[in-house]
Amino acid sequence: MSIAQGSRASGAATHHGPASAATSLPHGLRTLVAAHPGGLFLHRDAMTNGVSSRELAGWVRAGLVRRLSRATYAIGPAPAEPEDAHRELTRAMLLGHPALIASHHSALALLGVDLCDVDLRRAYGIWTNGSASRTLPTVRLIRPTRVPPYGHVGGWSCVRPAWAIAQTTAEHGIVAGVAAADHALHSKIVTMDGLIGAVADHEGMRGAATMRRMLDLCDPRAESVGETRLRLICIDAGIEVEPQFWVLDGHRRVARADFRVKGTRLLLEFDGMLKYRAAEGQQALEKEKRREDECRRLGWDFERFTWPAVDRPAFVRSRIHEGLARAAR
Repeated sequence: MSIAQGSRASGAATHHGPASAATSLPHGLRTLVAAHPGGLFLHRDAMTNGVSSRELAGWVRAGLVRRLSRATYAIGPAPAEPEDAHRELTRAMLLGHPALIASHHSALALLGVDLCDVDLRRAYGIWTNGSASRTLPTVRLIRPTRVPPYGHVGGWSCVRPAWAIAQTTAEHGIVAGVAAADHALHSKIVTMDGLIGAVADHEGMRGAATMRRMLDLCDPRAESVGETRLRLICIDAGIEVEPQFWVLDGHRRVARADFRVKGTRLLLEFDGMLKYRAAEGQQALEKEKRREDECRRLGWDFERFTWPAVDRPAFVRSRIHEGLARAAR
């Protein structure tokens, strides 16, 4: 059964440029490209196609392929985004070890679930054949007490999304777990009942208390990792907020803010700034300015936070308290 429903990026193939570019590749490499559309192949695949180890090493030196592990290679340039690079690393791990299933944040990466506060340099997998646990620079291979429930996404084996969120929470902490849970709930990749069941399955294991805390803190209304980070900072500071708050002018909806500080006229916004870098960035900026001006006319104040800010919780708390003082005046 597929577990990719609701995923934004699940099983997406890695693209390596237009098909016409393949015609300039060496014949043996063109054969591998055709046989492995995902861009990954094993050393033995090259040998099977008549490529010598010396020829393969030459392709690596020329930048035509990249060596990901002792026996796994990737065709074309490295992914630009860390999350994409981690997906590639996870697929390479699974390709080289067919008895593994992706787990923890590596399973979430395959499912297209947003990641935060995890180590993207190392892929996680769980053995299904009882092999021993071991940790290497780029992979962590785990022998479980029992094989967890798993399925496939884009042809790759991975644990069920709710289990992966529970594992990620136990391994990487509350921010990583809540960020993943928020996005998976918002995208309907998981249900709250599913998360509760996955956490119950881990009762008595390391990190169980952190998983239970994740259940208390996750919120399907969050629309980005940045919103999740900002909400968690507020919770830690004892600042109560209302997510997705509508500003009204009579019965007319003027704008929806990420948060309102309860009982105040202060609105909090997380701004990733990406929308302003797009081709329509200037129009988006002007629209945002008009929206904010109208809210201020109605007596509302704003505090805006970007990625560098949410990495500094003390700064965020200070800014919110300054905003509360202004709003009170």
